Amino acid sequence: MEPLNHHNPELVTWKYEEILFALLGGIRIEGLHSMRVTLKVDFKTFPSIRHGLDLYNETQTEKLIKNIAERFTLSTTYIHKAIDNLINTVED
Repeated sequence: MEPLNHHNPELVTWKYEEILFALLGGIRIEGLHSMRVTLKVDFKTFPSIRHGLDLYNETQTEKLIKNIAERFTLSTTYIHKAIDNLINTVED
């Protein structure tokens, strides 16, 4: 894992092993109950995934995890761990 790259607040990036996450437009924290992002996910040569969601919304996050796992043919457990680490890294 790499540290969060937030030199450009409108394009925050973070890499988890071979998966690159980009928070397009930055991070909108609305109190302690919401973390709205537009997320771009890249993995190897697969087409990117772009998804707007609240990272604190479990239903939205679970849907994203399934989409990423299916698109990139990875396990949901692996993607869940990556997303959990992303959320924790952004919170820090």
